[in-house]
Amino acid sequence: MVSPTMGDLVGLKAFAIVILGGLGSLPGATLGGFALGFVEEFAGRYLSTEYRDAFGFLLIILVLAVKPQGLVPAKERIG
Repeated sequence: MVSPTMGDLVGLKAFAIVILGGLGSLPGATLGGFALGFVEEFAGRYLSTEYRDAFGFLLIILVLAVKPQGLVPAKERIG
């Protein structure tokens, strides 16, 4: 079965990883992916599988509240 909304959650998580790591930062996106995966798996295993995605997005909200540019911000380009 194919539907138009099949990849919505995957695309949303990919966008969240980029925002979490810092826009334009490949090391930040890698670190953000590992952090999001760790938090979701930890929450799914030890807390509740029903709210696994919610804990991942809660991590994003907390990180952006503390560090709005992301975990590893991209270096500024001059000129």
